[in-house]
Amino acid sequence: VYKRQLEDPTAIHRPDALSEIFGEVMLMTNVWKVAVNLHGEVYLLFDRVNDPGETRNLAGSSDREIVALEAHLRQRILERLLQSQIRDDRMRTPE
Repeated sequence: VYKRQLEDPTAIHRPDALSEIFGEVMLMTNVWKVAVNLHGEVYLLFDRVNDPGETRNLAGSSDREIVALEAHLRQRILERLLQSQIRDDRMRTPE
C-alpha cells in the first residue's frame, strides 16, 4: 500500500481523514470538512473547494441537499469508526 504512495505521491491512500478528540469527531475529504459533537449532531460543515478559508459554516442549514449531505457524512464517520474497531487477526504479530 505505502509503496504505491512512494512511487506516485499523487496516488490516493484514503478518500478521507478521521480525527477524534474527547468524543467529538471530524471527517475531512477533498471536498468537505465536517465535525459532529457527542450527540452525533453536525456542528461544522465546510465546502473546502468553494470556501477554502472555511468562513461559511453550512451546518444546520434547512437546504435539502445540505441535510442529505450531513446524513451521508455522518454515515461515513460511523463507517470509519467501525473500521477502526474491527480486529484483523492477519495484522497481529505473533505472541
